[in-house]
Amino acid sequence: VSAGLRSTSVNALLLGSSREIFAGTMAGVCVSTNNGGNWIPASTGMGNVEVQCLSAGSNGNLLAGTWYHGVYRSTNNGANWIQVNSGLDDSFVYSIAVSSIGSTFAGTQSKGVYRSTNDGASWTQVNSGLTDTPFVVNTPSTTLLSQGEGGW
Repeated sequence: VSAGLRSTSVNALLLGSSREIFAGTMAGVCVSTNNGGNWIPASTGMGNVEVQCLSAGSNGNLLAGTWYHGVYRSTNNGANWIQVNSGLDDSFVYSIAVSSIGSTFAGTQSKGVYRSTNDGASWTQVNSGLTDTPFVVNTPSTTLLSQGEGGW
């Protein structure tokens, strides 16, 4: 099942719009088009960076949060990636969540939460009211904000 994965340390999985599966690994992104039977690298433009999280943007673009390299976006279903870090002051991105109205949120290691209203092209810090450096945890049905030992 893991044949072809660049790293078997998988931090994130994302089901694509065409039934493919994307795996965010310690060495970039891989994709399977046969239900995990085999995997091929899908990190052109990204290289072997550690991917922490994956999310589908509001218009179907893919977003990857990474360690040391911020956020990458793919506009062609993972074939190519570009960095989209304008305004993002922390290159350690733990999580990415997309709201139902199209805003994208990135939870970072030390600078809190950032919001993008243009699918990651630019980011604005949105920490007002949070008492510690927070991060975003995303599940299919809920977005949670957390700080240190508490959460909202």
